Amino acid sequence: GGEGRLNVTVLPLYDVGDADSILSKFWRPFERAGGFGRDESAAANEHDGGIAAGPLSACAVSAAFTLAPGERRNVTFAAAWDLPASSFPRGVGWAKRYTRYHGSFIHRRDVPRGAAAPDIATEALLRADEWEGDIARWQRGFVQSAAAKDANLDDPPGRRGRNYPGRVRDRPTLRRPAWLVSALFNELYYLVDGGTLWGRPLTVAGLEGDVEESEASTAAPGGWRGEDGEGGDAEDVVGNGGEWGGTLGRFGLLESFDAPVYNALDVHFYGSWPLAMLWPGLDLAVLADLAAGVDSEDDEERALSWNARDAGRAPEMRKRKVRGSAPRDLGAPFDAPLTSSPNAFDLTDVNRWKDLAPKLMLTLARAHALRGGFRGPDDPGGIPRDVLRRMFRPCYESLAAQLRRFDGNGDGLIEHDDDDDRAGPDHSFVAWRARGDTSAYAGGLWLPPPRAGAG
Repeated sequence: GGEGRLNVTVLPLYDVGDADSILSKFWRPFERAGGFGRDESAAANEHDGGIAAGPLSACAVSAAFTLAPGERRNVTFAAAWDLPASSFPRGVGWAKRYTRYHGSFIHRRDVPRGAAAPDIATEALLRADEWEGDIARWQRGFVQSAAAKDANLDDPPGRRGRNYPGRVRDRPTLRRPAWLVSALFNELYYLVDGGTLWGRPLTVAGLEGDVEESEASTAAPGGWRGEDGEGGDAEDVVGNGGEWGGTLGRFGLLESFDAPVYNALDVHFYGSWPLAMLWPGLDLAVLADLAAGVDSEDDEERALSWNARDAGRAPEMRKRKVRGSAPRDLGAPFDAPLTSSPNAFDLTDVNRWKDLAPKLMLTLARAHALRGGFRGPDDPGGIPRDVLRRMFRPCYESLAAQLRRFDGNGDGLIEHDDDDDRAGPDHSFVAWRARGDTSAYAGGLWLPPPRAGAG
């Protein structure tokens, strides 16, 4: 194009699995003209109804322009896809959370499901500077603290306060190592890339019903704009114990891709601080589902894989879920996550694990404390009393059930199983067998919950 002009051309479809297609459609046009010879608006009109694409299909965009000597120019690209539903081998599909909102992008309401990628990319291009500015402002205090030299992580807490004489105005006094600041933000990727499931089961309303409800909530005062994971009050969010979920729907993260089970309680206990601090509504939604899992029961016996390699030994058969035990997880993607029986993890008998019940109670205590709870009987802070009471009951009952089963000497602490080699270790760290009355690990976890539960 001419000086200052940006010439955008597109290649709507080519097959990356076909060498001839790559050569003839991609490389030769790009080599010859620095683009693909298709005006972006013409290509958009031609393929407005979509393109029949195969499993190895791809597309390309080229932006060409002329630079004067010493001139610089930035061109922003955006990639987007619209995959509105999640499906699993068993159970129902899910309408993903974002589908409630993409119809509002650039005020288009005529976009069919699965065809919103252009609108989503357009929204990203229009608001990229705004989003980057918001992120930079959010991170600034942490980034600056990595360079601060006037205080150290080892300084007494009192010296970090606002009135500390050595404090420089508008400069943090707590120094965080650069590696820690980097990890704090970079490791948040897992919240969106950890097999994340956020939405509603399609049995509730289907895709069309979900968008109708979404449009109604968008039109309400305040609507969804500004939602940050705290949407709805606690009463509503804790409705996630039902199939529909509350305002925030249902939310799940995989333990890992090597251990693909959703909302593993033992991992959520120490790995959910990003949710608790940044999106407390989602943290409460997960906690509500885990608490609701205490009352579930599944008498189906399944083979444990703990001793599967032991020659000549029959597989150990155990019930999947014992009523009253805290759930270890809320299902797997090869099953029906969040809507099937808990405890997809089958390496050992998780109903015997001694550390799940205290972790459930302590996670509830954390959610209550982060909302201003534990400040006295007359303080209105924390989770509302009726909601707290509803969630406290299963947490308390899981503790009581474990004590009845495993506190043989009546000292208020559970004992480990010495003789159950067939079902594997009886706590989260399955490579470490604990024997004897009480271990430092499990026993230490059992000491705080009674105090936290007492308020």
